[in-house]
Amino acid sequence: MFGSPNRPGEARPRVRIAVATLVGAALLALVASWPYAVAGDLAPGETGAFRWANGLPAGLGWVLEPAMHLATPIGLVLLVAVALVRRRSAVAIAAVAAWTVTRWASRTIKTVLERGRPPEFVADVVLRQHLPSSAGYTSTHTACATALAVVGAWAWPRWWAAFAAFAVLAGVARMFVGVHLPLDVVGGWAIGVLISVPVCAAAGAVARRGALADGRTPALADATPGDENDGDDGS
Repeated sequence: MFGSPNRPGEARPRVRIAVATLVGAALLALVASWPYAVAGDLAPGETGAFRWANGLPAGLGWVLEPAMHLATPIGLVLLVAVALVRRRSAVAIAAVAAWTVTRWASRTIKTVLERGRPPEFVADVVLRQHLPSSAGYTSTHTACATALAVVGAWAWPRWWAAFAAFAVLAGVARMFVGVHLPLDVVGGWAIGVLISVPVCAAAGAVARRGALADGRTPALADATPGDENDGDDGS
């Protein structure tokens, strides 16, 4: 199923439960946010949540904005480079596939729904960057950050919390700079999860089949020396 690339195809029961919960939450988030995006309306409490994030102290920008920028090709190149240096070809392929498909999906949704940006709904928005001309739902930065975070957590499960924080910070950053509403971000998180999880599952299955075809032990397939125990941390 959603096994680590260190042990392709192997997934512990609690990992499966965690992944199933994540996917279920993403589906729920997408279903809950979709009607408001279609209608072009604000959800209850959305204005308050946006004002909170948009009104965070300017000094937090040095934490939030780098996470936002790592959702771009910069973050993809970094993740792929690390994967290739560690000889994790399955991880590199999964990162490229997940990021590319997620970016395409988010941009396609924008052309269909055309939900407005924060200044169309909220007064006195603090804009910390140029306001894009495209629609707001879903947040492509958030979606791509989530896709990279899922791939990273799949590849290096002991760092899952850091990758999760990256996805959360990227989404909050988009509200902080004033260009996305909360449901745009929620939709981005959902799209990123729903695309990247099956991509990782497929990459793990391919890696396992390749290991068996080459006569290697699946537990050691696609792993660099010293990485064999990366999947043993109980994550």
